[in-house]
Amino acid sequence: MIIESSFIPRKSGLGKGYYIDCAGSYLVSDLAKETQLPEGRLHSIFEKHNATLDLGSQVYYFTTPADAKMAIQEILSQVPLDERGKAVYLTEAEIEYIRRALINEDANMLAMRTSVRDTIFRKLNG
Repeated sequence: MIIESSFIPRKSGLGKGYYIDCAGSYLVSDLAKETQLPEGRLHSIFEKHNATLDLGSQVYYFTTPADAKMAIQEILSQVPLDERGKAVYLTEAEIEYIRRALINEDANMLAMRTSVRDTIFRKLNG
């Protein structure tokens, strides 16, 4: 599963611009494995968004973070929807509510505060 928030444009410590970091991966080959996209497609996406490949490190560097963000959006648009995910943080009360809902799926009887349910829906829709 690909999580959008794992992709971050980072400023290079070498002064070469910005690169895309995906959960600690930044090499083209590693990003291809993470996204399950062919390396050739990633090369074309990066070059389309004004990135230059550093042959020594096999890392693409962008001149602006905006270019890197646009490349991230294009990469994510090519990942199938059923492979994309997002991080959702739940409180213990919210987890308990979901657990009870799953256990009592057929009973339709779930007595908890509606504020907990509403908070869960806001987080899932956000």
